[in-house]
Amino acid sequence: MRILTFLNVSNRSRMQADSGYIFYNLLSPYFTKQNSFYFASPEPLSDCNCIHINKEFGFNKYEVRFSFDWSKVMEIISKVSPDVLIVNQVEQVPHYKAIIQALGINVSIVSYAHYIPYLFVNNVFQYDESLNNGGIGFSVCMSFLSGLEMSDVVFTHSQTSKDYLRKLYAKYSIHFCEEKFKINPPPYDPFLLDNNTQCSKRIIYNHRLYRHYGTDFLFNLAKAITSKYNKIEVDVFDVLGERTAIQKRMDPSVDIARETLSKINGVKLINDTHKRARYYECLKGALFSIAPYRQNCIWAMSCIDSLGMGVPVIAPDVAWFSEFIPKDLRYSSIDEAMDIIDKLINDSDFWRKKSAQANKLISSLSPESIANTFLDEFYKLIL
Repeated sequence: MRILTFLNVSNRSRMQADSGYIFYNLLSPYFTKQNSFYFASPEPLSDCNCIHINKEFGFNKYEVRFSFDWSKVMEIISKVSPDVLIVNQVEQVPHYKAIIQALGINVSIVSYAHYIPYLFVNNVFQYDESLNNGGIGFSVCMSFLSGLEMSDVVFTHSQTSKDYLRKLYAKYSIHFCEEKFKINPPPYDPFLLDNNTQCSKRIIYNHRLYRHYGTDFLFNLAKAITSKYNKIEVDVFDVLGERTAIQKRMDPSVDIARETLSKINGVKLINDTHKRARYYECLKGALFSIAPYRQNCIWAMSCIDSLGMGVPVIAPDVAWFSEFIPKDLRYSSIDEAMDIIDKLINDSDFWRKKSAQANKLISSLSPESIANTFLDEFYKLIL
């Protein structure tokens, strides 16, 4: 079977920390065991059996969704002649569908709905503010919905995610075909597995510093923690690197977050965790990890990284966190969060129990298991 995937890129300046790149780096060795795996992206994967095809996708959130090189993509598809085509930027699926029609070939399109460009607050539909500059959220959502419809199979991360997709279809009175939408989350990284038997006095936040990730809540929580526990350090991993002028203009929240956090006593900004060995070092032995307060979060690979290292994750009681994170580690306010934090810091038995539970939570997410689920569905498409 020939599998061709076109990557989605969300962190072009630091590809080693790009979630899509990490995702395929983990799965590729299992894809290439008995198949030919072609990977169109700006940089090759570490798996030498994977066939890399150099392809740029853009350098900001709108360019990757609305820019499309018809000639280049047609050339790649013609040359590879894939059995299965994976399009990771859902909004782009109709373009690929049109090229397949132009080439007159029969190939199944698989897409991966790994983000949701909208949210429901008290059951009221809203566009995700991060994808709604100048009111463009409508076009993003329509392109997203069109991409879902043009896909033969859509993979998504969680039941929360599938429920969000179902709600979008209901909003526009479109039939939602349950069988078409498959839940298959990202795997854990075997490099980031550890039994956290010796914890330090460090708390970590290993998520992107966008406002829609809930940085306002993070600021207030960090202040509450460091004012009560002056010997505790809150380490914030800044994985985004240098941002372009266009990125800064469209979303200045990252630079605002960096400046705000730098002024909170007891908070340490760490900007080199895009290097995997350094990331492991910074995760190892942490007391606990803080999830982002993101209202439409459908999965968080960084939370899985923490759990794999035996680091308990505390999280808001919203979206995917309500589905996956244990109830006694979820909160709805600063006060509730601080009650959990007090217990993790002061009750060593509770902390040890939660650390052991962290490892167990991700035990079913091995790269081999996740890859095999994908491959099983791919074979169904071509048989």
